[in-house]
Amino acid sequence: SSWRAKNAVEIANKAQSLLEKQLSGLVVSAHPRIIYSTIENGSWAEDDFMQSLWAGLLASSCTPDGKDESNIILINLLSQLTSSQAKIISHICQNAKTYKGGGGFIVSDWLYMEADELLQISGIEDIHQLDRELDHLRGLELINSGFEPNNLRADVTPHSLCLQLYARSQGYVGSPIDFYGAVEKSPNKSSNSDVASSAGS
Repeated sequence: SSWRAKNAVEIANKAQSLLEKQLSGLVVSAHPRIIYSTIENGSWAEDDFMQSLWAGLLASSCTPDGKDESNIILINLLSQLTSSQAKIISHICQNAKTYKGGGGFIVSDWLYMEADELLQISGIEDIHQLDRELDHLRGLELINSGFEPNNLRADVTPHSLCLQLYARSQGYVGSPIDFYGAVEKSPNKSSNSDVASSAGS
């Protein structure tokens, strides 16, 4: 219990730092359900990387009236991710080419990565474990199809839910369109990625 308490304090301190940078003295709070879920799940995270993601979700849950429960969806998602999966998510969201879809949603162009690069990013050494990790991310509707059976290139195109999870885990409370600086595509450009990300919208 003392080990988990230490982790919870680290998450709370990181969230406080994020809020101080963004809110300039504005008093905010998170819904008790959000606080409980964050501490209950996040306190199992010992490494700084995962604690920072939990802190970001806690910070982006804070509002002046403390009644926003919307991040509970993202908290449930993060609680199901391994640190290796979270590293993959962070990388693809940082590197995906995003734009504003016709309906106003955040959308990503196709994104493919080779197995060697994914192994390095995730810290995984076993290709079969990496395959399982990507299958799980696909099952959570965070990315597209993962590996194809006959090659070592994976489709890791992030869905809208994945992009929003990453934005909120950075402590951002505004529109994901603004977070990624996404703009609408020119009408004469190919829109194949609309098909790729439609399942995530």
